[in-house]
Amino acid sequence: MKHSFSHWKAEKYDKALKKASSKKMEYTTISGKEIKELYTPLDLDGFDYLKQL
Repeated sequence: MKHSFSHWKAEKYDKALKKASSKKMEYTTISGKEIKELYTPLDLDGFDYLKQL
């Protein structure tokens, strides 16, 4: 899954972002916590996606 996410980010997301705007957008919650562009099972500590889903 890490490889697939890295590939998506480099080959799809980053390229589309470059076409869409000249600066990187950063999104945060009202309390200042970063909001990622995509959440995956990799973001869940202690959760083995392939075993527990």
